Amino acid sequence: MFNPAAYVDLPEIDGLLVALLPGTDQRAGFALLTQLSDVPWAHFGDLDPAGLDLYRRCVARRSDCAWLVPDWWSELIDTQSRSGASWPAVLGEVPSLVATLAASRRWLEQEPLLLDSRLEIAVRGWVEGVGGGDFWRGRSGSMPVPSHVAK
Repeated sequence: MFNPAAYVDLPEIDGLLVALLPGTDQRAGFALLTQLSDVPWAHFGDLDPAGLDLYRRCVARRSDCAWLVPDWWSELIDTQSRSGASWPAVLGEVPSLVATLAASRRWLEQEPLLLDSRLEIAVRGWVEGVGGGDFWRGRSGSMPVPSHVAK
């Protein structure tokens, strides 16, 4: 199930384009995002097997795709996580929170974060090029910064 209404609560930030790629049909979203090759791209989805799969599909289309996984999301494990996730036996390189969830067969939805003021701070810092520690990008370690602040 996907919830487009949840994205209405995302903060409006100059320089930020939000594209919803629902689990049922992502073709149009991928077509748009691959055409915008100079626009930094970050995945913000559920921390579950389907979210991991979607992130991997994003990276297959654009290797510079980052993954928004706020460290403080771990605060919700006890109160918001759900059990019974069927994670793959081999995760590969993933954020530590994803590894923690997989080890306990739990998962988290992104919707509880949408009203947390720390989300806006993390995203605004990335867009403005002054932060972004909550964005994860595998071994490269570097997070793409929007072009208007990169130079």
